[in-house]
This record gives sequence, C-alpha cells and structure tokens, in this order.
Amino acid sequence: MAFAFVCHHNTYLIYGSLLRRSYTRFSAVSHMSVSGSAVFCTVLGLAGFLSFMNATKGDLLNNYCVDDWVATVARFLYACVIMLTFPIEIFVCREVLEIVLSRLPYRVISWVRQGRVKRALSRFLFSPRHSSLPRHVILTLVLVLFSLGVGLTTDDLSIVLGFNGCLMATPMAFILPTASYLRLTRGGRSHWYSRDRLIAWAVMVFGVIVMVIGTALSIEQAVQSFSHRGTSRLAYCPDTSSAHQSLSTCCSLIDSTVNLTLHVPLCDCSSFCHNSSILTSPDLYC
Repeated sequence: MAFAFVCHHNTYLIYGSLLRRSYTRFSAVSHMSVSGSAVFCTVLGLAGFLSFMNATKGDLLNNYCVDDWVATVARFLYACVIMLTFPIEIFVCREVLEIVLSRLPYRVISWVRQGRVKRALSRFLFSPRHSSLPRHVILTLVLVLFSLGVGLTTDDLSIVLGFNGCLMATPMAFILPTASYLRLTRGGRSHWYSRDRLIAWAVMVFGVIVMVIGTALSIEQAVQSFSHRGTSRLAYCPDTSSAHQSLSTCCSLIDSTVNLTLHVPLCDCSSFCHNSSILTSPDLYC
C-alpha cells in the first residue's frame, strides 16, 4: 500500500508540467489523483480478495490459471502500464544521480593521473554546469539494465513490490518527511513534547517498524518463492502435463489390448484415446 501511494519524488515534475502553476491547482491535481487511485485499488483489491479469500496472492494475477485468456490480457495490459510508468521513475532517479555527481568534490578523482585523462574524466563525471551526453546515456543504460536484471531474477511481482514498498516507499512516505520536519523545527518555538512534534515522532517510529518488519517478511517470501520456484501449481487449474502423461500411458495400454477386449481397430485407437473422458478419468480405461 505504501508503494502504491508514494509519488513524492514526482512532485517537482508534476508541478512543472502544469500550464498555470499554483499551489491551489497542484493541490487539486494531487487530491484527485490520489483519491482516484484509492478508489481503483480498493475496488480491485476487494474483488480479488472476495474471489480467492485466504488463497489470495500478493500478485492477484498469479491466482489465475496460465491458460486463462482474460488473465493473460490483464497481464499484457499491466505490462503496458509498467512500460509507460517506468520512464517517469527513470527521469527522477537519473536526475538525482546527475545532481549527486555534479556536486561531488573534485578531489574524489585525485588518484587519477594528471593530464588530459583527469580533465576529461572530471568533465564526464563531475561537470557542475551541464550534463554531458555520454554520462546521460550511461546512467540511463545502467538504471535500465539493473532494473531488467532484478526483474529477471523472479517471476513473482509481489516480491519486487514488497521490497520497493519496504525499502523505498516507507522511508519516503513516513520517515524522511517527519525527520525533515523534526530537523527544521528543532530549536524553534515548538517544544519537543508539542503535539505536532510528538505526532511526527510517532509517524517516524511507525515507519521504521513497518520497514524492518516488512523487509524481513519480504526476505522470507523471496526465500520461499525461490525454493519452490517452478514446483507450485494452483489446485483449481488443470495439470495438462500430468493429463498428457496419463494419456500416453493409456494409449499405449489400449494399443496392446484394445483388439482383444473392445474389438476396436487399431486405426481408431488415436481418436479413442483423445476422447474427453480419457482426460478426465484416465483410470477408467487403464
């Protein structure tokens, strides 16, 4: 839930995209966006939970069978949403990295030998004024390839969202804002036991607890997912591999005995084996 509603890092980009910038217009856009997201998340979450109850997975699409074409369409649409959302996150992360690199002190690269190499490396990494195109491209490629590598390590989206929510969203939503408020109001007119500061302390402590417990649970879920990877199957989904294996066994037995028991010509054995009753109850004929 924290990951779903964290958009603090896009504040400046969203505010800058307004045609007529003002606090009132930005507040209206923020409240409408968050309220709409809350309605959609609540409706979809309740529908998914009421459908599967205690068997509901962290990624609701994993509750549906692989051959369910409606769920497949939903997975495709969700992939499109991720592809369209990913650049927005990359913009912020890349901009922060470029700001950090531009503000690093020049002595960081003092170990590089004097001459053109040092000056070129300084302009490439730590240019304080303008971002060089090579650095821009390399940072983008590193971020994209790193994200791709993380995505290829697991087929469970809930694990990725869990780590993002605990390690990234929770500090951004609960810890960093309250810590900034406490730092800015320290030594002012507000006492440490004032209501606003106590609320800030409570929210920050809550965020730390959620981050620690959530990270531990995400690690446990990741370990279980990797240990059972490729072996779990939904009980209500048809196991086509076992059905086909039983079908092959049945057909080989029928091939050897059908002429003696049922007097069916061998050329009809193929159609006889592919009868739906064989798939549903292979032991009936074997």
